[in-house]
Amino acid sequence: MPAVSCNSTTMVKRLLIAGRGISFFSKIGFMDELARGDVVWRPLMNPAINAIEVGIITPSQRALSHVTLQFVERITKRLKQLELVSMMN
Repeated sequence: MPAVSCNSTTMVKRLLIAGRGISFFSKIGFMDELARGDVVWRPLMNPAINAIEVGIITPSQRALSHVTLQFVERITKRLKQLELVSMMN
């Protein structure tokens, strides 16, 4: 039974760093905290869950706008950078 339930990532981060519980999140939301050693990553025992990748979902029936294409390119580039940093740590 959860003692606290909220949808504020900032609040959850503060609670975790203060030692007030555990949470289920993607590593990507905690890159800075992991690098500083404020929190640690504990993978789950299920290999399929640990292999989940980030995906970008786009409509299949229409062309994407220029703005959307630019966003997809930028987020893809940034996620690749984060993946490299994660692999180095």
